[in-house]
Order: sequence, then C-alpha cells, then structure tokens
Amino acid sequence: MEFLKLVKKEVIYEEYFPLIKPTDIEEIDVKNALSRVLAEDVASPEDLPPWRRSTVDGYVVYAEDTKGASSSNPVFLNLKGEIRMGELPGFKLKRGEAYKIYTGGILPDGATAVVMNEYTNEIKNIVEISKGVQDGENIVHVGEDIRRGEILKRKGDILRPQDIGALLAVGINNVKVYRKPFISIIPTGDELVEPETKTQPGKIREINTFVIKNLFISEGYEVKRYRIIRDSKEEFIQAIKECLKESHMVLIAGGSSKGTRDYTVEAINSIGKPGVLFHGVHIKPGKPTIFAIIDDRPVLGLPGHPVSSFISSFLFALPVARKLEGRSEFLPHPSRWVKAGRNIPSQNGREEWIRVKMAGNSAIPIFSESAIISSLVKADGLVRIPLEKEGVHEGEEVEFYKI
Repeated sequence: MEFLKLVKKEVIYEEYFPLIKPTDIEEIDVKNALSRVLAEDVASPEDLPPWRRSTVDGYVVYAEDTKGASSSNPVFLNLKGEIRMGELPGFKLKRGEAYKIYTGGILPDGATAVVMNEYTNEIKNIVEISKGVQDGENIVHVGEDIRRGEILKRKGDILRPQDIGALLAVGINNVKVYRKPFISIIPTGDELVEPETKTQPGKIREINTFVIKNLFISEGYEVKRYRIIRDSKEEFIQAIKECLKESHMVLIAGGSSKGTRDYTVEAINSIGKPGVLFHGVHIKPGKPTIFAIIDDRPVLGLPGHPVSSFISSFLFALPVARKLEGRSEFLPHPSRWVKAGRNIPSQNGREEWIRVKMAGNSAIPIFSESAIISSLVKADGLVRIPLEKEGVHEGEEVEFYKI
C-alpha cells in the first residue's frame, strides 16, 4: 500500500480533529437527556433550597435558648405546635418557644437551629432539651446546595443521572444538546461474505463492521451497516455518496484485497473536498488508516485486519464520533498505570498497542498478528508502548486502556 505520509498519532489529534465540527443543536426534555452532551452552559435560575430546611427530625429553636443544656441540667421550652411537611410557616418563632419539625421541613423566621429528637423529651406543651445547639446546627441554608446563577454544567459535559436530578430540582425542564451523530459503515472487498454464509476457499466472513458497529452502539450511537461493496470503483464511490447523504460520519472497513487498497484514496478524493488529509499513522496495529473530510463530514478508512480495525476505531473513529457529539473530552485516556508482566519488545519509531490479560496489577502481553480476532477476545485491555521506546522491561509501568 502506498502511503501519502506517515504521521504521529498526535498530529492527527492536533490537525485533523479540530476540523470536526459538532452536529446540530436540539432542545429536549431534561428527563430524557441522559448521556446527552450539552450545547451550552446551564446556570441555575434559583437557589436550592429556596428556604431554610431542617436536616433532622426534632424541634426548631433559638440556639441561644439551649445554651448550657445537658442531661443533668435540661432546658425547658414552650412547645407551640408542629410544622407539617410542605408547609410554609406563616409566623415568627419567639424566644423561649419551640416547634416540632421533620427532616426537610421549612424553618420559620426567627429559628436559628434544630435540636434532634434524641436530645428531647416532650411533656404535654413543654419540650425538655438535654443538649445545646449552635447557630445553624442541623439546618440547610438558602442556596447552600445550589446558588442562583451558579453554573451547574458546562457546554460539552455529558449529562449523568445525578445531573438530571439537580437540573430538575432547580426548575430546569429543557436543555439544549447536540444531536447524536448517525454513522454509516461500509464493508469492502471481493473476498468478503456475510457471516451467515458458508465459507468457500478464498472467502472470509465479514466481521469487522459488526465489531465496529457494536463498539459505537456501546456508547449510544446509531449505526447503519451498508452492504458489502466489491472491488468496483464506481460501486464504491456510489456507496460513499449514499452514506454521506444520511450520515454525519462514514467509516470504510477495508478488505485485504489489492483492488480495494488501490482505489480507496482516489475514490474519496473524487467525491468532494478537501478529501484525504492523512494516510497512514506511526502506530501498530492500525498503520494504514485514512483520514478524510468530504463536505465537512469525516470519512475514515479503517484497516482490514480485525485487531487493526478495532484499535484504529478505538484511537480515532470513536473519538471522532465523540467530537461530533460535542463532547469536551473525546480522546482516549488510560484507565490506570499497570506493570508489564513480561518483557514487551517494540520497534523504535512506532507506537505499539499491545493486547494484555490482567493478573492483579500485572499486564500479561498477548502476542499475535493483527488478523487474530481471538487476541481481542482474551484481552482485558491495551497497553501503549511509546514510539520512542524499544519495548519495556518486566515490572516497568505502562499505560493501561480498558477495552
């Protein structure tokens, strides 16, 4: 395969990714916004709580009235009544008075603390207090949870269950989010047959697109798999054009036949501008990845071997989808640092991604060719060997990426 130019992975991140623009914006119900990406900052329109509330079951008091109270020297206050849940007290607490209150109940004006039930004893219209409280004790103050005008979530943040709860709590019922990108995958190659087909000499079951499709589905994306395209330049171009009409992103799962390799770049460049921007990355596996943009839509050509295709999708295609979705964090990050369970050789000048099986905190390398799908099945994750290193020694720390 002829490469236009081999570049470091970081060059792709720094020069190709900034060209990826987010999808359109839509406004949706917060209750249906789980895992969606915000298209704007969201500020609270009100304080939470909007009133002072009790954090315990007990009695609202003036803290000063309980000063010095103990089991041997209790304080006695006049019990004036009860504050029911959901009731906004329409009175002001006076010195020497107490009102029964429940967790979450709203405090009346004048109250400065709440005494827990455990330190009280109710005798008709008197409440006996055996432990003093300080000003503000057992109280949530106005805005203590969330302040009016406070930025709750930033543009590019992914909404989690707790975020949805907080937004609803301050009266935010709709949010603006980026549309989920729709992705098309085109399998290519004369040697490919559908997975349910009985294989014949020279033919292989097409599995790469199903691996990639489910990788994207696992992050909530909608994916369409196109039919297998044979080694016909005209058919190939037509397939890309059709996918571009309905998709935010097109992935080309390359076969291993020479015909496919020969015309892929030429076909992409013939469809629209700017076309292929990078062709080939200093990584193994995944070196022959193609990065293109056609009329503002990313088009990526993935390698034909299963492991190469998966790693290229993990490092590039999936992050492109996240960028399309407007995420502020879209690049892969290591889950943690682990120790190499064995010596792992590597070629200087090429970043290698090694499949590993974890044994405690030790990463045991799975050495195999990129055509071996079972190496991914056995792996718990990947470790990265930087391109400036000639391997790592047993016991040396390496970055671990869970897959």
